[in-house]
Amino acid sequence: MSRDALGVVTVVRRSAGPRCNVDDCPAFAGCVLGGPGGEQPWRSTWLVKLRILAGLDVFHQGAPQAGAVVLCRGVARLYARVAEGKQVLLRLSQPGELLAMPTPLPHAYSCRAETESWVATVDRAAIRALVRRDALLGSAILGIMAAQNAYYVQRIVALASQGARGRLADALYGLLTDPRSGVPQTLPVQLSAKDLGEMAGCSRQTASSWLYKLQRTGVIARGDGAIRVLRPDLLSAMSQR
Repeated sequence: MSRDALGVVTVVRRSAGPRCNVDDCPAFAGCVLGGPGGEQPWRSTWLVKLRILAGLDVFHQGAPQAGAVVLCRGVARLYARVAEGKQVLLRLSQPGELLAMPTPLPHAYSCRAETESWVATVDRAAIRALVRRDALLGSAILGIMAAQNAYYVQRIVALASQGARGRLADALYGLLTDPRSGVPQTLPVQLSAKDLGEMAGCSRQTASSWLYKLQRTGVIARGDGAIRVLRPDLLSAMSQR
């Protein structure tokens, strides 16, 4: 590894991890670093790629944020500790998603690798340089940051204002890749009743019973550990109650 004029660590031997191009990364098209702009080779030299073993934390709640963290491969669990030490699962992230935003504030939540994962980190100085050089990338980063912030605001409001069923529906609906399309779709990550209960702030038994009712009424289908939402419209209506 080496440092450039801005003090940004760069990885010299890039064969050790996934590279940022459409051929080597299945999440490239949906990743902020694979967004619009014509200087991808230059852009990827600013990255530090890290391999995280399953069960290890990527960062901790309350720790300083050094910059942006993007999930390249694997599944990551984002969780926060709230009153009395209770752990709330915020999201199970998939490749291409922004795990941490480049702000001067401490991390508002923790991130743990659910499976063996690769993450890309870009510090704030590098992001400022990227945005100055590539306006399209800057606009993509701002758009993803706004969408992510809106997601967490929605989750916090739901936890504070809804009953258990509304919180369960909101958590499940928020995991859909394209919720507004209204078409049946399979969740991009496997989700257990325990996971869903942690996301909604209720017990595993409550979440399991609710999932069973959704399956019995044809709102969802389950098999091989996957959940397929057959009626996103009904799930959306439940989340508004």
